[in-house]
This record gives sequence, C-alpha cells and structure tokens, in this order.
Amino acid sequence: MGTANKIQVNVKCFGRVRRITKKPVEVVELEAGCTIKELVEVLSEIYGTEFREIFFEEGGAVRNSIPVFRINRKSTTDMATPLVNGSTVTIMPVLSGGSNPRSCISSGNGE
Repeated sequence: MGTANKIQVNVKCFGRVRRITKKPVEVVELEAGCTIKELVEVLSEIYGTEFREIFFEEGGAVRNSIPVFRINRKSTTDMATPLVNGSTVTIMPVLSGGSNPRSCISSGNGE
C-alpha cells in the first residue's frame, strides 16, 4: 500500500458476480473511509455494465434486491457500511424463492 490515505480490502465473489469477474478473490485498493457502495462502484468500472446492473438501477439508485455482503463474517445489505484496511468483503448471491410457511402447514381439516 502506497499511502496512509489508501486501504486494501479482499473481495470474495460467488454466484453471478463470480461468473462476471472470473475471480474467486481479488484485492482492491480504495480511498480510506470508503463504503461498500464505493467498492461496488470501483468494481463496476472494472467489470462493466453487467456487474453494475446487479447492484444499481439504470438511474444509479441502489436496487431493492441486492446481494448480501459479509464484512469480516458480519452480514449486511447496507451499502453505506464503512470498510477498513484489511477487511474481507464477501459478495454472496441474492437469495430468493421459498414458499409461504402457512401453505406447508395442514390444519387437519383438508385446508
């Protein structure tokens, strides 16, 4: 690392993000005090539109359904989460699907 104004974070990718980056792990140098959102913006510049569209709407707003981030083993979807030097950021796929739990419960009267 060159200056005190920079930090390095380790980025681990899974799912669609990994298919785009073609890297399971990457070290990214960022400005000190940056957030997950700024990390994603830097990675979007590297990996292009397909990567960016996972996180942001066409107008630049953060999507309602984005991948889960794990920062040093703590999960979040808050893109304002600050990063520190040496953080490990894991980008995990969006989890969706499932069923209504009530639909799996029988009331015993055929309902």
